[in-house]
Amino acid sequence: MKKIPLFDLQITKEERKYFIYYFLVGLISVLAQTILLRELVVEVFGNEIIYSIFLSTWLLMVALGSFLYKKFPVKQGFQNAVYISLSLLVLLIPLQFLFIRLFVEQLSVISGIVINISSLFILAIAVLSPGCLIIGYLFPVNSHLHSRFTEGVKKVYIFESMGMMVGGILFYLLIQIFKGFSILIFVGALAFFLLYLFSKKRIFILGIIAFISFMFFSHSIFITNYQTRYEPEKLIASHDSKYGRFDITKSHDQKNYFWDGVLFANSENENYAQEMVNFVLLQHSKPSDVLLVGGLLNNYPQEFLAYGGINIDYLEIDENVLKASEFYQDRNPAVNLIQKDALLYLHESNKKYDIIYFDMPDPSSLFLNRYYTNDFFDLIKAHLKRKTSVAAITISNAENYMLPELANLNNVVYNTFSESFSNIVIIPAQKNIFVASNDNYITNDVDELIARMEKKNLQSSWFNQSLIFDTCNEFRVNKIKSNISEKTSEINNVLEPAAFLSTIQYWLKHLDKSFSSQINFLKNNKTIVFFLLLILIWFLAFLNKTKSVGVSGFIENSIIVSTSLVAFVMQIVLLYLFQVYHGYIYYVVAIFTSSFMLGLTLGFLAPGKIKRNFAIVLFLNTLLLIFILLLVQNKINPIYYFIFNLALSIFEGMILSSILMSKNKEKSEKGATFYFADTIGAFLGGLIFGVVLLPVYGIKLNIKFLAIIVFIHFILSLIYNIINAQKETI
Repeated sequence: MKKIPLFDLQITKEERKYFIYYFLVGLISVLAQTILLRELVVEVFGNEIIYSIFLSTWLLMVALGSFLYKKFPVKQGFQNAVYISLSLLVLLIPLQFLFIRLFVEQLSVISGIVINISSLFILAIAVLSPGCLIIGYLFPVNSHLHSRFTEGVKKVYIFESMGMMVGGILFYLLIQIFKGFSILIFVGALAFFLLYLFSKKRIFILGIIAFISFMFFSHSIFITNYQTRYEPEKLIASHDSKYGRFDITKSHDQKNYFWDGVLFANSENENYAQEMVNFVLLQHSKPSDVLLVGGLLNNYPQEFLAYGGINIDYLEIDENVLKASEFYQDRNPAVNLIQKDALLYLHESNKKYDIIYFDMPDPSSLFLNRYYTNDFFDLIKAHLKRKTSVAAITISNAENYMLPELANLNNVVYNTFSESFSNIVIIPAQKNIFVASNDNYITNDVDELIARMEKKNLQSSWFNQSLIFDTCNEFRVNKIKSNISEKTSEINNVLEPAAFLSTIQYWLKHLDKSFSSQINFLKNNKTIVFFLLLILIWFLAFLNKTKSVGVSGFIENSIIVSTSLVAFVMQIVLLYLFQVYHGYIYYVVAIFTSSFMLGLTLGFLAPGKIKRNFAIVLFLNTLLLIFILLLVQNKINPIYYFIFNLALSIFEGMILSSILMSKNKEKSEKGATFYFADTIGAFLGGLIFGVVLLPVYGIKLNIKFLAIIVFIHFILSLIYNIINAQKETI
């Protein structure tokens, strides 16, 4: 047989006909993962923590799928088992997408809106299990199918990774044309076409015809299913972009605007706009140039323009939101709509303003948290015109009783704002307005505000003396100050997102859940937490042992679990950092997966001489983590995220391949064991780090944790080499 060399991989002509099956598993997997997880996050108003929950559940279900093979193995007819499993996978994934709506409605605990933590896990398991169990089960089936060829498990792993790599690129191309659900239908038609092409089984022609037919109706099917979340309101528009999903609903004459499922504005909001804008206008004697971020669809620009003599630069990250504004069509010369991320704009622009007003949702995600950091507030300060210029930001308030978690959120934001501005006053309106200036003109004194209102002719039926007194009376202002000052002082920044954690705690309180004691334990016992994590890794390595016993087998499993954990967590960290510094994540998730799988494949294909001593690779991995830690203190070019992701996955591929090639691993019947250890390590990392440790400790400390874990396993790998050398001598 003619052999085709590919690095150290030898592929015969006979075995190439099977590779399409392994390739399809990877291709379908990455597309389904990206689209299903995106839809789940939108449906439950998710942030990065929710994404980690769902992604970790995905990995757990895949691991269980491979583990199920041990209990229910295929005895014969492996190729038919692959046909049936792949066909089921192709058919199930679009159904999983559509059933997300139904499951969310059933599991919601507050008027069909809020879902508690336990229900989130149930939701993830219910939605993801069918496809994930098949994907996991297929790996050992494919390994057996390829077992008569040299390095069968390794080749299955490589070509599944190649499928994921191509799937990520395909997603990026298709998302420019189709919605997520339509992509799943398109990929279903493609999968059946490839299965027919390589198997010549006519049954697959029916699948091709069915999925091509569904393509013409896929968007209307999605809208019909999706709009039930807003009933009895009518969904009149839904726009997806790389930044998020923007929906518009209508109820009678009122339009409501939703961002990733969360209501953030409505058209009948004049009283709210008057209150939030006029309190800020009263803080400057005569403003002319205003930078406004937020409030476009809540009528803020209209209220500023009603004052007269004001020009507004309005920043909005998503063009779809700008297009929904009346100013987009009218082209009012006094309102300059700029489609750009506020962080990027302030870095690039030299323009200065009399008022910079930032009114965005609370920092409930790492993306939003970036707007409440000391670095961002310093940028705002640098763009103020003169001493009398004003900066204003908002944060949630409570009319009567401020929960400790909400007080802590206000405290963190106030303290961080105070790092940039020494002179700050609090306006306890419907949202707390923190107003800062280098001049003493700013005030929350009731008499002074009433006098300014009358002088500026800002009085209306809603914004009047009574409202000012109710809002800024001495008792109310002092109560707010007292609530904030009672909390421990923390400063919010990108790599240690204290405001993000406070917001999460506040929203958990809405579900009658409080994790304050647990979070305090984590904060005060970092060393204990680290060693508990290490013990858990070793415990899983011990549980996953097979006939290979003793120290050598335990170390092998421990390195598999820890290596997969570190690589997966770093992929999450790099994604978070990309979103924090560049403003979006959805469109690059699949590309991250592609670059990761490319690196994994290259690591597997690296010549044996390079990866024979994987202790060196573990040591280099430690150095890379330290280098990343030092470099990500500041914004870096986007290409570096993919380079780091690629390098980390190459190291993982080299380490796993070296272990897989050892005499007790490269047997087809061990494919399930190896795949389970690999996947369960990634699951553990996604769950513990993504859901718990990253929000509590921030990014810097977690990278340090990962570097220490890798270094400890570098030491273990040296012990492993010594044990194996002694065995060879004997």
